[in-house]
Amino acid sequence: GTQMKIRIPLYAQQLNQAEFTQLIATSVDTLKQYSSSTNDPMVTDLIKQLEESLPLLKKSLKQKRGSDMTSDLNKALKNRKADYSAFVNGLKLFKNTRTPEKLQAYHRLQELIKLYKNTRSTNMQESSALIDSLLARLAKSSYSEDISLLMLDEAVANLRESHESTYRLYLKRSQDTSTREKINSLEVRKTALKQYNLLYSHLVNKISYNPTVPEKVILQVLNDIRQDFSERTRQKNQTGTSTASINIVTHLPQGKEM
Repeated sequence: GTQMKIRIPLYAQQLNQAEFTQLIATSVDTLKQYSSSTNDPMVTDLIKQLEESLPLLKKSLKQKRGSDMTSDLNKALKNRKADYSAFVNGLKLFKNTRTPEKLQAYHRLQELIKLYKNTRSTNMQESSALIDSLLARLAKSSYSEDISLLMLDEAVANLRESHESTYRLYLKRSQDTSTREKINSLEVRKTALKQYNLLYSHLVNKISYNPTVPEKVILQVLNDIRQDFSERTRQKNQTGTSTASINIVTHLPQGKEM
């Protein structure tokens, strides 16, 4: 029959963490289905080790999402800080106003802000509670008139908006418990790759030495998976030159082309 290709290259270092996890997950699923085709203790043991490394790999992906959330939260905090400063600085413009009612409004708001000096506190919950309370008081009619008089409506609206989105992100991140457990993603990946490569090389050697061993079927399915992943990597590297991947016309239900 046709000579099977024994070794299929895989450019593992070019796979991102999600793709690598998918490679291992797919391989493990397949290996479990074919485990009866071997009585080689090394193969059996390595399949078991790979299976055990999967949960950690998956956790390292959740952790990545957690750190993305943290950077979103930091951006939101920066915006809130800027909006708070814009409000305070907008108020300062009326320090020397000659209009008596504007001056009174300035002093009333200035007194109020003094109570909230600690909004720059490093503690997220504390500063959020303070800004929450400040916004609630600014919404009361006595202060909201002062705000309109000093044309600070937009500044307050901006602060309210950035405060709300900061708090939403903060809650979302606290609920994402995966950020509590620190996992060294690089180590987890290195271990899994080492087990995978050991298993693959062992099968390649075994079948090169004797093409009739029952493990041949295991190597074949692993090679199909490798083929698929190296093809994907090749397409990723060629983006921009491959016409096949660009010239895709999607037909929407209305029959309009996208």
